[in-house]
Amino acid sequence: MVRPHVWMAIVLALLPALGSAEIYRCTAKDGAVTFSDTPCGDAAETQAVRTPTIPPSAVDPRRIRPSVAPGGTADPFDGYVADLDQLNSDQSRNPGHIIRYSDRAYGQLLQSVLAPNRARAMLAIFFQRSVQGQHPPNIAISLGTLLRSVGTAFQKNPKAYEREYLDAFEDEEAAAEMSIPAISASIAALSTQKAQEGMQKLRQRGVDFGGLKTMLLSSYRLIGLVSAAEARTLQKQVAGHMFSDAGARRAQAIANRLTRIAAQYLPAQAIKVG
Repeated sequence: MVRPHVWMAIVLALLPALGSAEIYRCTAKDGAVTFSDTPCGDAAETQAVRTPTIPPSAVDPRRIRPSVAPGGTADPFDGYVADLDQLNSDQSRNPGHIIRYSDRAYGQLLQSVLAPNRARAMLAIFFQRSVQGQHPPNIAISLGTLLRSVGTAFQKNPKAYEREYLDAFEDEEAAAEMSIPAISASIAALSTQKAQEGMQKLRQRGVDFGGLKTMLLSSYRLIGLVSAAEARTLQKQVAGHMFSDAGARRAQAIANRLTRIAAQYLPAQAIKVG
């Protein structure tokens, strides 16, 4: 799998205050695709990209072990951060054994962290807080470290790590999908007065923002490339009979969803499996 998502860390480090604007996907007659914050010209087909908002996610309380803040309120996100840190810390101390669901010590904790419904809910909170400038712990990177370990274990022993691997891929899919509105929000925010004032102050200190907007727009294509690569990985593994029958059906369904994400940002030849 293509991990960790370094591009996600870069994008989140650039998120200004949340703004509002439309982002457009422009498809020229020759098939070339570009992205802009203004409608495409007459020579290109215009398609509005997702609005720059983070969709709310329902949190399943059965999957969450909340931490309690000093004020006495439970914060599910802080609990997830603590769980991730605990798993990654143990894994770094025991690199010869990758944690799996059947392990007595951390198996249930791993299953809770990788559970697609919980991971999706926590990623939604993470991106929402990021675009609001709250600087939450970067669970995208911490989760990527854990997912990479699971991917390595699956390559060595597919039968033992099939469930963990497919849950990890669903988490990866959620991260790619949710980063799209976060990028849109950051692009839209670049034109706000608050962002302009902040960037002007940094320019006076010698920080150059020349290619910031271009880089953020190019992140859409990067998401497409990552999603297409991961879809190809899953489909090749299905073709190589690395999954059980049920696992193969689930893997193909995930690959299909990743392909649909990629198709929003890449020409057809870039997402072809082969």
